[in-house]
Amino acid sequence: MFILHGTKTLRIKKYIDNRIKCEECGSYTHIFKVYQDYFHIFFIPFVPFGVKRITSQCSKCGFALNGQKKDFYLDQTRTPKYMYSGIILIVSIITAAILLNLHNQKLKKEYIANPMIGDVYLIKGEANNNEYYFMKVKHIIEDSIYLIPNSYIYSRFVTKFNEKEDYFNLYYLMSTSKDHLKELLEEGKIRSVERDYDEDTGFNVEKNIEMEEEAEFI
Repeated sequence: MFILHGTKTLRIKKYIDNRIKCEECGSYTHIFKVYQDYFHIFFIPFVPFGVKRITSQCSKCGFALNGQKKDFYLDQTRTPKYMYSGIILIVSIITAAILLNLHNQKLKKEYIANPMIGDVYLIKGEANNNEYYFMKVKHIIEDSIYLIPNSYIYSRFVTKFNEKEDYFNLYYLMSTSKDHLKELLEEGKIRSVERDYDEDTGFNVEKNIEMEEEAEFI
């Protein structure tokens, strides 16, 4: 992957001083400009480096002067926060991801504690198997939850049917309890809970087909 990066120089502050008399033309307007080098990735400032530099000139004749005043304005200039934009962006993305994950975990617990017909669970197989399959809530009778499985096994985390021919099989209607669902969630076997999903997930497709091999699910 090509990453565009490098260093640039940016003017971070400009001062206009009307109290200094130019030694060349007698004008009282002098401009001081402060510059800072920074490292960027895709032109986004990540971190400043080196020392700040300052220039001064008379606005009328361009004469550079007054080293003492230059030091004064240089000391007054603070590196702006936007020079750390890249770092701030990365921290913001990480923070947002953490907050989103916490929200999803909380929502998942609420869905498991209060299941609804149509909920779809993504189940992870045994710890040494990288296998995932879906279970869909078909009926709820008091504490009993009746589930139907999908027909495909996936080798990675998915949020919808990736196989066009996948479906939920009505032939294998099995029951479990709310407490068992909570145990599966605590054990990390229920990886996601989908509710109010879109049509393109494929979760509305149901068929009644007997499989050649015996089904083993939760």
